Amino acid sequence: MQPDRRGFAPGARWEVHGTNRPSLFRRPSPSGVLLVLAIEPLERWAFQLTGERLDVEIRLSVAAPDRTVAVLSVTGPWLIGLGKSLPRSALARLHALCQTAASL
Repeated sequence: MQPDRRGFAPGARWEVHGTNRPSLFRRPSPSGVLLVLAIEPLERWAFQLTGERLDVEIRLSVAAPDRTVAVLSVTGPWLIGLGKSLPRSALARLHALCQTAASL
């Protein structure tokens, strides 16, 4: 991903490059733009993936001093294979990333 000069602010655009794995409805190496819609630091991040036509929102809340609850909502066209597994796998990857950072 390559951010524009606005970085992580609402209205910022990030150039996104996908994997080289084609699917029935997706060509290999897709690219698009991640448009930041809203930011509430440490609580909420909303963005749109223009190439995939996905609207994504991540909400974080403190459950305990050492625990955070993450809620992910994804909406988009059903033709791209948007199912229950996409948000679940995205949250699993986010958890793995946070665990890695916590062990540093």
